[in-house]
Amino acid sequence: MKLVAASVNDLESAATYNSSGASQFEASEQRERKFGDEPTGSFGSGAFALHQETLHLSGKGRHRMTIRLIDTHCHLDSESFHQEIDQVVQRANDAGVEKILAIGITVETTQAAILLSNRYPCVLAMAGIHPNHTHEAKPDDWERIEDLAAHPHVIGVGETGLDKYWDFAPLEIQRDNFFRHIELSKKLKKPFAVHCREAEPEVLDVLRTAAGEDGHLNGLMHAFCGNAETAKTCLELGL
Repeated sequence: MKLVAASVNDLESAATYNSSGASQFEASEQRERKFGDEPTGSFGSGAFALHQETLHLSGKGRHRMTIRLIDTHCHLDSESFHQEIDQVVQRANDAGVEKILAIGITVETTQAAILLSNRYPCVLAMAGIHPNHTHEAKPDDWERIEDLAAHPHVIGVGETGLDKYWDFAPLEIQRDNFFRHIELSKKLKKPFAVHCREAEPEVLDVLRTAAGEDGHLNGLMHAFCGNAETAKTCLELGL
């Protein structure tokens, strides 16, 4: 099974290719795997994870590829969805999206993501405080995030990271928050999602420090606008 990244436009490529020959197929392997069990990759904003299962031919002349889609990053708790959340989730399912990761950016949105995961079997949650909201966090918010992150429907930590584009919160507060998320990810053995905007050198510095002697982390790049060398470094660190 292979994990790749694709945009919404790539949905059109999820097709069965036909030519003359038999119409019977046998799957080489069928298995269900949780998101946390899959190898991680670097995804851009709004990307999908595609799980490709190769199918063996029982005849000649036809090839088929079955693709299962996972929306790796969305904010289903957004007010714009409140009036039609049932329809939004149903449309995603109808389009072939089997799992949706609802991302927390504050304590309140993390709680909302968990409530959505309780309501919809296809929704999973992530718990975290977005770098642009770190300056708004109340004294006990981090302890609440730690408790929420242990919920069985929460499969990851974040989103976290650094943002120098909007400059809402002092960078030092963002860095402290970033390190906390990575340590929580290690403690719970759940991957973390990184938001990085115009802060690639600083993000790499945090990631290298957090990786330590082991040199390996369990996470993915969500908002990524870096160059090929930065992407290579992220991959080497396990993202």
